Amino acid sequence: MKKLILCTLMLLPLFCMAQKKKKLTLEEQVRIAKEQEAAAKKGQPILMTQKSEKPDADIGATLVPFNVVTWDEKMYFDTSLAKDQPLVLVLFNPNCGHCQTSAKEFYKRIPEFKDANILFVTGDKLMGELPGFMKETELLPLPKTFVISADNSDLTKLLFEYKSIPQVMIYNKNKILQKKFYQDINIDSVLYYLNR
Repeated sequence: MKKLILCTLMLLPLFCMAQKKKKLTLEEQVRIAKEQEAAAKKGQPILMTQKSEKPDADIGATLVPFNVVTWDEKMYFDTSLAKDQPLVLVLFNPNCGHCQTSAKEFYKRIPEFKDANILFVTGDKLMGELPGFMKETELLPLPKTFVISADNSDLTKLLFEYKSIPQVMIYNKNKILQKKFYQDINIDSVLYYLNR
């Protein structure tokens, strides 16, 4: 009996490893995206087939309350966002080349985001890197709806999924998450989902 229990205990980790979620193939991801797109065109809610480990980062989640410190050391709160306007939330690292390129692209096309808030947020430990980021990207002057900041709450902890950076999250005017993008950001795609 002891041998049977020992054998079972030894095999249990192998069984658990075999039960891990499989990653979706590219074809499965495309199929899911097309289903979501079709549902959105019909006015149906977009249903996610997989929930993330961070529920506040799931499509359909409401923006969590937050406060951040802007690059020029001013406090900025979720209540500071322009009311009834969508939000483009970008989680980034000031030293990341993709993040710098994305910031420049957003800035270059800022007139197209006239009815939206754009909020770049990095982790609190990278606050000291923001002046260098601003110098490197040449984003000044910033319109009041374009904010570069460091987390001063748990925003990055609750939303950052560690897939790649930048992580762009698009919220509608009711601050409900509509779409997420990672790393190589296409501004036209962001505008498409922002204006839906």
